[in-house]
Amino acid sequence: MCTSAVKESLTNIYGDRFDSFMGNFEKSFGSTLRTLHLLNEAPACEQDIPCSHGDGNPVVETKLSGADSQGPIPDVQQNPHLNSMNKQIILHTDVNQQLIQLPRSRSSPECDQDILNVFERSLNEQVRSNELKELEIGLNMRKLQLKQSHLALSSYSHMLEKIKISMGFQKAAFREEKLKTQMQDTRHAELLRRLIDMLLTAVVFMSACFGYGTYIYSYQRITAVTAACAAASKESKSWWMPNSVSAFNSGLLFFRCHLIAATRISFGMLMILLIGWLIFQRSAMTGPNMPITFNLVLLGGVCGFVGRFCVDTLGGDGNVWLVFWEILCAIHLLGNSYPSLLYRGLYGPISVTHKPKALGLPYWVRRYIFYAVLSLILPCLAGLLPFASLSDWSEHAVEYMKSRFTGNDIET
Repeated sequence: MCTSAVKESLTNIYGDRFDSFMGNFEKSFGSTLRTLHLLNEAPACEQDIPCSHGDGNPVVETKLSGADSQGPIPDVQQNPHLNSMNKQIILHTDVNQQLIQLPRSRSSPECDQDILNVFERSLNEQVRSNELKELEIGLNMRKLQLKQSHLALSSYSHMLEKIKISMGFQKAAFREEKLKTQMQDTRHAELLRRLIDMLLTAVVFMSACFGYGTYIYSYQRITAVTAACAAASKESKSWWMPNSVSAFNSGLLFFRCHLIAATRISFGMLMILLIGWLIFQRSAMTGPNMPITFNLVLLGGVCGFVGRFCVDTLGGDGNVWLVFWEILCAIHLLGNSYPSLLYRGLYGPISVTHKPKALGLPYWVRRYIFYAVLSLILPCLAGLLPFASLSDWSEHAVEYMKSRFTGNDIET
């Protein structure tokens, strides 16, 4: 029963690796039990076993049968690859078999004591061997635990490396997003400053076109007004009024008519320049962008109707000028309200890693068209079309080119 329990325990723990060990253990344990049984039943030692008492210490010379004592030796010689534990068990088996071969006769107390000493040494050696094997198994288990701890530490280290790499990616993405936001804010501010500069440029070109349109198409109206003033000064003489008083009244009337004509011309130009000065001052105070109220109320409302009155004063059509002016204000309002949308249309999406590619027209073509329309085309149309139609200005341009080549003056 004991050997079966030990065998079942080792089989459950280690499998079939200790089958040879269990076989030898069964033999050794069985021989030990038989030895104890025989010692219990034997009355005394055989008389042919000599015991010498020369030194006062008994010496036992045990005669073992050749067939039984030499039994395990061929097994050892035939299996040279047995481990140390099996060899020790075989030696203990030899001792037990030698003890079994003792004659079943009553022995002296000295022989019994020697037999017990031999058996006790055999048991002590077996216990020591078992303790050594237990220590070896404990060391192996400790090594396995250390390997398991090492694998756990390696796994934890790899997990930390993955977390570190993930944090590095997140940090790089955060830096990229931060750089993208800074680039977006900087480029939007540059775009808004450029819009303000283009608005000032548009006002300058518009004033120049106003002056040229007034000189070309409103000159006859101005001369007609001054001529009427001169005619009125000549017809203002009366028979009952003295000549000195009449000359004074005619001079005063002539001065009044010329003052009205000069006021009409200068008032319109001064108002347009005043609008440009207000835009410049407002942009200098508010920074890179202008608020929506300034674009909508001051530029679109007040400046629009004041400019319309100025154009009417200069002899042009104020409604035509107001349409072009509102278009300019709407573009600037769009740029100040939605700078990201305007920047995306002119420059493409902001990217840190690669340069964006346009679908359709290239971005540089879009920018040149936008800047040309906003800074040159719309201001020139707003300054010229209130005084004459586009066909009239085309004819004027053709006549001007002919006069430059032929040397004749243009009829005003």
